[in-house]
Amino acid sequence: MRPARLLNLSAGLLACLLAIPSTSTAQSLPRITTPRAQFGHDIGDDYFLANYSQMIDYWRKLDRESDRMKMVRIGTTAEGRPIWMAIITSPENHAKLARYQEISRRLALAENITGDAQVSPRRHHPRGPRESGRTGARLELVHARS
Repeated sequence: MRPARLLNLSAGLLACLLAIPSTSTAQSLPRITTPRAQFGHDIGDDYFLANYSQMIDYWRKLDRESDRMKMVRIGTTAEGRPIWMAIITSPENHAKLARYQEISRRLALAENITGDAQVSPRRHHPRGPRESGRTGARLELVHARS
């Protein structure tokens, strides 16, 4: 699937997720711009494909309209354009995002893993993934039985 098509599909899904209010909070949520309102078409319509700039502008608009979305620049393309990631979660989780990122980093690096999780030794290779011929490293966590 082409990257532009994938970007459009993901934006459509993102808009749908942000636009669906729960029954208990329907009154308090702000109005979220739909893809049809932004582009004049629905995502996936025949003969319509939003370009990169249009999609990023739409994402920025959603970021301003919702307290559940935060855009984060994660790099630069070969063409020099910024690569954006959207983090979508509750406002309470956005407040704890740094903590969750630290937990994720520690798990990825297998640092200071305590509690019910331990690193399984059977997946560890002493020479590492590159020298063993594998294309990527894999960390398997095993929950200890109490």
